Amino acid sequence: MILGRLLPRIYKPRYKFPEADRLLIDKWINSYARWQSRNAYFFGLANFKRWYKNPLSEWLRLPSWNEKKACWEKLALDFQNYAVNNPLPDAEKALSVNTVLTALRALASFTYYHRHETFKLRRGQRLQNEMDTDSHIFRNGDVARMFDVGDPQQKAIVSTFASLGWEFSGVLGLDRVRIEKLIAQAEQAGEQFVYINEQRGKTGAPRFACLNPLAIEYLKKYWQRWKGATMFKIRTKGGLNEMLHQLAEKSGIITTGSVHSHLFRKWVMGQLSRAGWNDYQISYYVGKKIPGDKQTYLQRLEQDIRELMPETYEKYLSLRPQKVDEDVKRRIAALEKENQELKVRNVKEQKFLELLSEPKLAERFKRFLDDLGKE
Repeated sequence: MILGRLLPRIYKPRYKFPEADRLLIDKWINSYARWQSRNAYFFGLANFKRWYKNPLSEWLRLPSWNEKKACWEKLALDFQNYAVNNPLPDAEKALSVNTVLTALRALASFTYYHRHETFKLRRGQRLQNEMDTDSHIFRNGDVARMFDVGDPQQKAIVSTFASLGWEFSGVLGLDRVRIEKLIAQAEQAGEQFVYINEQRGKTGAPRFACLNPLAIEYLKKYWQRWKGATMFKIRTKGGLNEMLHQLAEKSGIITTGSVHSHLFRKWVMGQLSRAGWNDYQISYYVGKKIPGDKQTYLQRLEQDIRELMPETYEKYLSLRPQKVDEDVKRRIAALEKENQELKVRNVKEQKFLELLSEPKLAERFKRFLDDLGKE
């Protein structure tokens, strides 16, 4: 009953809470309006419960702090130190720092919901968020090579992620019917890009991104075969990342770390920065929070993005560039001119050699040399 309500579209449960814990979790998890928050906190608490063997009702009876006995703060600290150094039951490796921090946030939220108080680790005890150093970074041409070797679904997925720059849940959670209507509306108006105004589920930040011509083309081709209600047949993060890993291997790109969907978000933000977009324009495009005192700037951002996108797409985001850079054009023209001049010179030299090879001209040239010798 609980799992059907809290895991609506993306995730399939890999952990089953004991029956005694389910009612407590059901009340807490459904207090969150956004399904993304419910999913993240469900799996965060599941990671803690893999380590904590007692019922959660017993956890709720513990004190926040007790110097001699078990308490929230001590157990939370023990879980943190264990999970980052040792694999949990049924796991192959230890959790990442960021995953452990998510589990602690979920545990603190669960505790506060039922007890109206919670634990708080001191700054020196609490782990700090880690920068991702284990992932590959897309270089020039990596995304295009992955796109080129993909099947219809893979081409549609890669081109869509490389167009929007959103997190996996934002892309896979799009309403296909709505997107089809937006595409039809844009085509009727003769527009190349389909702009999507949404609110990011994780943070609530507004965002304004677009599907570019390549993404539109391959979504339409894929949807001729895929008749499901969702954007793609692949609907889980694990399935998506496995697909991307296979594409990376098939395309032959040299990877420096793991390949996953979040790399497209980093790549799009990097390309927009290269194109000269400012921080507010990039943040609004991908759905990063903009400080409250800068919210009035949003009034202009949509128009900025519409004006900047056509050139940005051609030079920085297209996986099949259609326009050559002006500097490259000039170099090609100069080489063609030089090549033409060499051809003309070769023709003249060839004619001169042919003239020298004629019998009468050779005989006259020989007489001329003989006459010089006599003198």
